[in-house]
Amino acid sequence: MSRLAAFATSRTKRLVKSPKLHWTDTGLAAHLAGLPAAGEEDVPGALLENVVLVQILGWRETAVPRPEVHYWRTQSGAEVDFVIESGRRLLPIEVKAARRLRLADAKGIEAFLEDNPKRAPFGILLYGGREVLVLTEKTLAVPLDRVWG
Repeated sequence: MSRLAAFATSRTKRLVKSPKLHWTDTGLAAHLAGLPAAGEEDVPGALLENVVLVQILGWRETAVPRPEVHYWRTQSGAEVDFVIESGRRLLPIEVKAARRLRLADAKGIEAFLEDNPKRAPFGILLYGGREVLVLTEKTLAVPLDRVWG
């Protein structure tokens, strides 16, 4: 298990601040959830989020200086799966298992960017599709297989 700390810049903002737990052994998580063998079905979104986290944590160990990895969620429900913090820069990353995206899929990233305009100029939405898309003015949708293919 891995504990992911919440991202917060202010103690007064209405954010969820408790840590989020993720499986680091995604094979064990899939087995315990009773999921079929790889390739038989699409990976559920929650498990896919764990797979992406394991990849991010592996990359983080090789980066100098070592970036922090958080998640972000407001009490009203806006959320971003991962926020990579490197120096003064922030990169919000959302993970969607869907092969097709809607504009609403970028809602969490857009809310985060609005909250952190100077530190986070854009966000990335990783998804199960095939094309790199400009989803909004500041959100780029990238197929997972283009990142870890």
